[in-house]
Formats: sequence, C-alpha cells, structure tokens
Amino acid sequence: MSRNEPQSGDTGADATPLFVTGARLIDCTGAEPIRDAVVEIRGKRIFAVGNRQSIRIPQGAQVLDCGGATLMPGMIDCHIHTMM
Repeated sequence: MSRNEPQSGDTGADATPLFVTGARLIDCTGAEPIRDAVVEIRGKRIFAVGNRQSIRIPQGAQVLDCGGATLMPGMIDCHIHTMM
C-alpha cells in the first residue's frame, strides 16, 4: 500500500472515516517511521496514511488519539500457540 493512496479493491469510501492520530507508525517497508502519524480508516480498510501535515482531518471527524504509541497496521497476527 502506498502511504498516501487508498488500497485497491474495497476501500470503504462510503463509510464514516476514523482518524487514528498521535502515534509513530512503522509500515514495515523499510521506510523511516512516520512521526505524528495519521491513519484514516474507512469501514474495515486503511484508506490513507501519512503525517499530520499530509492527511487532512475534517472538522468534527471521529478521532482516536494514540498518545505517542507505536502502530504497525496489519502486522500482527495474534493467533499463536506458545506451548507446542
């Protein structure tokens, strides 16, 4: 996924967006982490990713402030077996 472009396929363009803000984002592409990242989520899809200067958050939008946490979207599969 490009950092500032929607994924192909079902983008959830008609869904009400949620903006996740205030985090450091690691996208696991080898690029430097994005500081003060904004992740726009529509429906079940990540629609856009960038820093606060590159992603416009509409007035009155639903915003979730991560307070400096680190995000790695789509990276962690929590289905594990530790005692095999």
